[in-house]
Amino acid sequence: MQDFNKNNSNINPRNTFHFADPALMKPGDRAVSGGTVRTLLDACDLKSHQNLYYSILNYYGFDPKTPPMTYPYDRYLEIAEHLRISLFSSKPVTAGYEEMGYRIGQNYFQGVSGQVLKMTARVLGPERGAKQFVRSISRALPWGTHEIVELRPHYVKYRKAGVGGPSGLMLGLLRACIEASGVTLTRAEYTIISKANDDVVYELEWL
Repeated sequence: MQDFNKNNSNINPRNTFHFADPALMKPGDRAVSGGTVRTLLDACDLKSHQNLYYSILNYYGFDPKTPPMTYPYDRYLEIAEHLRISLFSSKPVTAGYEEMGYRIGQNYFQGVSGQVLKMTARVLGPERGAKQFVRSISRALPWGTHEIVELRPHYVKYRKAGVGGPSGLMLGLLRACIEASGVTLTRAEYTIISKANDDVVYELEWL
């Protein structure tokens, strides 16, 4: 696959990416809901980037107005990479993904489910809200391992393994979750335990 960190200013998605048609997915292939893909696109405000919108529509075959029931997870990740290159190329790769994840989280908390979760977190505490949010993530990405534990007040650890996807993207999601509780984050970082197994531990702490 192309090194996206080099010469990324003139990327033509038609020349860069190649995937099988989603209709050719085999049983057991990892897939996300069409709504999950649409949330990603909405968070990146494609309405203000018409050329980018049409590149997603024409090349990836995904129309946010009529999303499919399911969509290949690998292809979702490639859309995310294309959006990162197009919108956040001025930032380091991890920071670009973190910004994207944060926007996805903010977008989620503007919806009905997110508003309910936000209210729960503000009443019962960020720890409870984080656990509910991770449960939502595990439903959207129902494979691998998702574990979250409260080690002490105002401090949680989340571990994902075998899930896949950029570590920075998940960090941004978790940041948005904690901040939706109305608290101030003092620490948000991750440690890669095993790159081969996508085993990553996230630590979040707040006032």
